Amino acid sequence: MSTSSENAASLRWKWIAAISKRFGRAVRVWIVFSFLLLLPLGLLSDSMAMACRNDNYEGSKKLRYCNISLATRTWLDFLPLMFARSAAIHLERGIALSQIGREEEALTAFERAIEAARAKPGPWEQELQSRIQEFDARQPTILWNSLLTDGE
Repeated sequence: MSTSSENAASLRWKWIAAISKRFGRAVRVWIVFSFLLLLPLGLLSDSMAMACRNDNYEGSKKLRYCNISLATRTWLDFLPLMFARSAAIHLERGIALSQIGREEEALTAFERAIEAARAKPGPWEQELQSRIQEFDARQPTILWNSLLTDGE
């Protein structure tokens, strides 16, 4: 069994060596450039998402963090799993919009959260529901529940 896995690993390295030999410098430059570009975007997106989910921020400050997080992660939304993971940020964005009185936009953000949560099977929709239930502000919960009752 280990011989076949060693052969597979050997074939992988031979394949990588063949590509490197054929394209050489261009491939290495592309890989390094991609890494240097995508790593800071990923770090920025994750740090803004954590601030977006933080209950210490409300209203326009929370909205700013959510918008930055969503803007920096749009390049990942073509992957169903990453799109589903963005559901929590859309929910938090809807909460922030409802806190500053922009209810129509909040409903749109909540709809986007539900759409994202349903993009891939998993606990995404239950996580949204549990987050909105633990949220102590009244207006976001009313908007969320009205969206769910209209959708049924």
